[in-house]
Amino acid sequence: MNNEIYQLHPIWKKFPLIEEDLLRVRAAIAEQIQGPCEEVNQCLRQLCLGEAKLVRPALMILVARCFYGKEKLSQDFINMAATLEMLHLATLIHDDIIDDASTRRGVTSLHQRVGRQVAVYSGDFLLCQVFSGILRYCGGTMEEARFITATIEEILEGELKQRTFEGDFTVKEEDYLDIVQGKTAKLIALVCLQGLRSASHGCGLMSASYGCKEKIHQNMEGLEEMVWDFGESLGIAYQIIDDNLDFALGLQEGDTLGKPINQDFREGHFTLPVIHAMSSYLDSFKALYHKEEFTGQDARALRELVQAAGGFEYSKKIAEEFTSKAMERVEDFPSSIYKEYLEKLVQLLLMRSC
Repeated sequence: MNNEIYQLHPIWKKFPLIEEDLLRVRAAIAEQIQGPCEEVNQCLRQLCLGEAKLVRPALMILVARCFYGKEKLSQDFINMAATLEMLHLATLIHDDIIDDASTRRGVTSLHQRVGRQVAVYSGDFLLCQVFSGILRYCGGTMEEARFITATIEEILEGELKQRTFEGDFTVKEEDYLDIVQGKTAKLIALVCLQGLRSASHGCGLMSASYGCKEKIHQNMEGLEEMVWDFGESLGIAYQIIDDNLDFALGLQEGDTLGKPINQDFREGHFTLPVIHAMSSYLDSFKALYHKEEFTGQDARALRELVQAAGGFEYSKKIAEEFTSKAMERVEDFPSSIYKEYLEKLVQLLLMRSC
């Protein structure tokens, strides 16, 4: 295996008991992105192995280990975690192309590096691998495969709904939360659910305590609801914080976030800080949005409007509410080092500044 497979993001040094699992996920991704076009392969290696944090595979692994312990994860489980991470990465490629984003998390976006055509092919190839992986590794029945693909459809619907509200100053908080639930939270909920499910039907762990496994199977429906609610609440909080950062960071600090400052607003995607503030300063927001050239002074004016209306504080409050919901669900997970890891990871994700 190439040395790049062994280079995990520094965040995982805080979680040594799952580093080996994550390295196996990286190796599985490396194997699955070997296509017939070397140019596309190189693009995907850089994106999937050089830049991906693997947050979603980590959540899937931690949920499985919370309920099934430290036994070795099967290769099918690892492959499924890799498959869902590739789904996330494919959506990022296509999002950046649609938005013509120049950067992604501080790194030049794929289509800026290799051109739109190769980037589109790269995203399409990843999606092909995703649907192949779902059929091969989901470990359940065709009904489960249909559930996963239906969830992917709901994720796309969230993205499409965001487009329908583009530049719409009548958008409400409930519309925003509905969009976020679709485009971000459902994927995080899905990976958490697959952590529980994949382990439960024998493709998850090589062995498990019979007594524990029997108890889990007896209460599977309730556990699935609990795990899904955890992931969905975490996903909503995560996206609200991400959207808050787009405004709350200073102009220089915008480079740390990895995307142009106020990009969402300039594209007509009105996020929670703005939606809350528009009730107080609607005309001013409209004037800024319709400017042909958006300057640094305009960015500062936008930030000041949101600040004056309490948009940042309100968004933080809503994010904290969803964070509390996620943490309440984790409290009901079996006590273990993996539960502690999960709680720590949630805190790191929701306290981040980039």
